[in-house]
Order: sequence, then structure tokens, then C-alpha cells
Amino acid sequence: MKNTIRHFFIILRVALGVGLLYYVLKVTGGLSAAKQLISTKWLLPWLSALTIIGAAIEARRLGVLFGAQGMRLSFFEGYRAVAIAALFNFCIPGGTGGDVMKLYYLAADSRGQRVEIATLIFVDRAVALFCMLSLVVALALLDGR
Repeated sequence: MKNTIRHFFIILRVALGVGLLYYVLKVTGGLSAAKQLISTKWLLPWLSALTIIGAAIEARRLGVLFGAQGMRLSFFEGYRAVAIAALFNFCIPGGTGGDVMKLYYLAADSRGQRVEIATLIFVDRAVALFCMLSLVVALALLDGR
């Protein structure tokens, strides 16, 4: 009985997610863009892999920052927090960003270290921004214009 209820809620969540995605694409006019993206079949697996690899890199970076402070964050906990943050960044409208939700989920297990975790998330954002800016500068220098 318990397993059946769990499976029912999984199916319900997937159906709700697909329905919300369809609604957002239809309202914003993104349905035609999504059809065009799906028509280039070779591009979709690469974009999916890029998203998964980017989230894995961010989860690993969080793990390294947590380790530098003497705290432990497993790769799977970090990946889960990154996935939840991505959901809040891209799929849910409003003022609550993904980093706030990441802080909530990471600090839920660490009652006495919430300020340290908030600082780590801020440092993680700063490191990511520095890396992106360095990449842009390096590519601009390589281009030569």
C-alpha cells in the first residue's frame, strides 16, 4: 500500500511538471522554439549533457568549499541542492531565487552553521562569476579583435 501511494505521487508529480512546462511554453510562445529545438535531434542530447555536467561541476565545487571549512557535503547532497536551486531559478516565478532554496536545504541539517553555509554559497557564486569572466576574457584574447 505504501509503495503504491509513493508511485502514485511520483506519477502525479511528473504529470504536473509536464503540464506546467507545456502551459509555460504555450503562454510565452516558446512552443514553436521548443519544436525547432527538438527538430535538431543531434543538439538535444548535447544540451542535456551540458546541463548535467554543469550541475555536477557546481556540486563538486560546493563539496570542495564545504571541505575547506571542515564540513562534509557529499556529491549527491550537493547535486540535489543544485537541482533544487535550478528549479527555483528557471521554473518558478517570483522573488525567491535558487540560492535561497539551496541555503535552506543545505542548512536544514546543520543547525549551528547557517551563517557559514550562507557565506559558502556567496563564495561559490563569486568563484563561479570569476571563472565565467576569466573564460570570457580568455576567449576574447584568443579571438584577437
